[in-house]
Amino acid sequence: MLCSYLNVPFDLSKVVFVATANRLQPIPPPLRDRMEIIELPGYTPEEKLHIAMRHLIPRVLDQHGLSSEFLQIPEVLNVFLYKNSLETGKVSAP
Repeated sequence: MLCSYLNVPFDLSKVVFVATANRLQPIPPPLRDRMEIIELPGYTPEEKLHIAMRHLIPRVLDQHGLSSEFLQIPEVLNVFLYKNSLETGKVSAP
């Protein structure tokens, strides 16, 4: 079989193509009809809070030479995180 893109003989019968997208809408219907769509959920607000507390905050403190000794993170962070965190690629409407 001749690969029309590369213009060289190449067997694509056992090749798996992988594509990622944040939204399905912009994918042209003829292409979407040939795809196997696998939707993967994002992190829950609880998982995001855990990641922030366990990894992100300690890293930022370390980068700035600060100690967590006097750091207090209010419970309201949970509400803030839930209301203000979006999945990658999603944009909040004003």
